[in-house]
Amino acid sequence: MSVKYSVIIPVYNAESTLRRCLDSITGQGFSDYEIIAVNDGSADLSGKILAEYAERFPKVRYIDKENGGVSSARNMGLDMACGEYVLFVDSDDYVTDNFFSALERATADSPDYIQFFGSKGCDGSVRSFSGEAAVDWLAELNCTEYLNSPCSKAYRRSIIEENGIRFPHKLSIGEDKVFVFRYVLCAESFAECREAVYHFTVDNKNSLSRGRRENLDESLLLVHRLMFDALKNSRHAENKTLLAAVSYSFFRSAYTAIRELRKFDLTRGGRIKRAKEICRRYAEKDVYYKRNLKHALIALPVKKGWAGLIDLMLGFV
Repeated sequence: MSVKYSVIIPVYNAESTLRRCLDSITGQGFSDYEIIAVNDGSADLSGKILAEYAERFPKVRYIDKENGGVSSARNMGLDMACGEYVLFVDSDDYVTDNFFSALERATADSPDYIQFFGSKGCDGSVRSFSGEAAVDWLAELNCTEYLNSPCSKAYRRSIIEENGIRFPHKLSIGEDKVFVFRYVLCAESFAECREAVYHFTVDNKNSLSRGRRENLDESLLLVHRLMFDALKNSRHAENKTLLAAVSYSFFRSAYTAIRELRKFDLTRGGRIKRAKEICRRYAEKDVYYKRNLKHALIALPVKKGWAGLIDLMLGFV
């Protein structure tokens, strides 16, 4: 079977939101798609709900697997996908009624990668990028949080398969960003669609980011090592614009790790001591950064070990 879009939904204990997610996709007047729902060892009624939808809707393909984490579920979905484009939707999120119509407009010129931007005032316009303009666009994206999630995007499946791109299942933090970054380095044509078609759930109390994450700096350093390696082994290896963008993300992640210390029962002195150690670990990496004000304001406090200043800055943002 060949379809235009494969929508992959990893599912784990999502009985409270799963119907909303599935209804938002199956309820649209569009047929050239498949849903691959991977039940990752749920202990609630998620499996029963998926079996019900698979029986009601021929477009829904339902797979049960032992629990292995969201990356293993998404990778299984990729192994089974047959669409021209692949999309990821999380089971606690949902899409709007014009999801597929927006996709059709965004894929009209067959770009390799589509990024949706959802915010007030979006006019549904589609812009295309290639060559140096695409590199600049990607560098700008990488300095934001847009590449942190695989959702609200569309990927050409042939590029994923030809380059063996999968989610690194050994990572519990940042695996999404590594996947997206590896992919965009292989893509050649890009499009952005300024239409709010994907709704993220931001009140999930079980979200990993809500809990206290031990040794977050180690995880983020590994994520960026994988990103630097991917860039080094790509056709963009000598591109200073992308290198500076990854470096900016690298130094920003030090602030994320230091901010995490506020979730621990530490005095300010204890927090500063831990923050200095994080700065030291980042500073010992030989990382290029662009010599402009924006990059310097982020990089220099980390490289100089100004942990007190960073802690003070984080107290106001």
